[in-house]
Amino acid sequence: MFRDKNSKLHSRLMIAVILAMCFGAGCERIPTEVTMLVPAGKTAAATITEKLGTDSGITGTAVFMETEGTVHVRIEIQNAAPGLHAAHLYNGADCTNAEGHWHPTHIPIGTIGVPIVEATPDMPPVGRGGIGNIHVGEDGMGTLEFTTALWSLGGDPSTDILGKLLMIHEKGDTFETPPTVDADIAPPVEQPPVIVIPAPGEPIERAEVPQPVLVTKMADPADDPATAPIVIGGGAHLACGVIALTE
Repeated sequence: MFRDKNSKLHSRLMIAVILAMCFGAGCERIPTEVTMLVPAGKTAAATITEKLGTDSGITGTAVFMETEGTVHVRIEIQNAAPGLHAAHLYNGADCTNAEGHWHPTHIPIGTIGVPIVEATPDMPPVGRGGIGNIHVGEDGMGTLEFTTALWSLGGDPSTDILGKLLMIHEKGDTFETPPTVDADIAPPVEQPPVIVIPAPGEPIERAEVPQPVLVTKMADPADDPATAPIVIGGGAHLACGVIALTE
């Protein structure tokens, strides 16, 4: 019993001595490794506000996250009229000075394609600035979310969307032809004149071919009526935001 008590007392004294030595030698400053979680890739954003003079009231945000060669996009708008609203990328210094669609691939007029949100390796988009249509509900809110390998944040000029203007349109877009103009009706597709083979001895005449007229395309009646109409180009500009890297 006496030996057990001495052993316990000895153990307590040893602990006290060790603690005293640690405080004196700075054991409390034991290095601690801290692991910081740093997000991979880059992130950019755009604050969407109504275009001056439109009184559209549309606001929203767009976030772009680049990882492993793809860009994940989420666009949200509020206070918009129910239905479809086309979203495009434009060139320009700011939203008051839009210079036209960002169209680095120069696809000829008349090419049939799809918007970025529907593009696949087998079906390229009609233009890298033609994003897609945002469906807005009766509450005035709409969201478009997708991932694309056709964009980058600071990469090659043919893919870099930094500094581009994110434009929200009045209506939906058909996205059937390249975005060469901003109008409800795109310019007609140029066609060569038809050569009429004359009878022997008669002069060759060049017959004029009537230019095709592109008209407003209505949505399928089986669809939600709120999605109609959709027009080539998407109609008027209602809201805009500049894409910039976040800190």
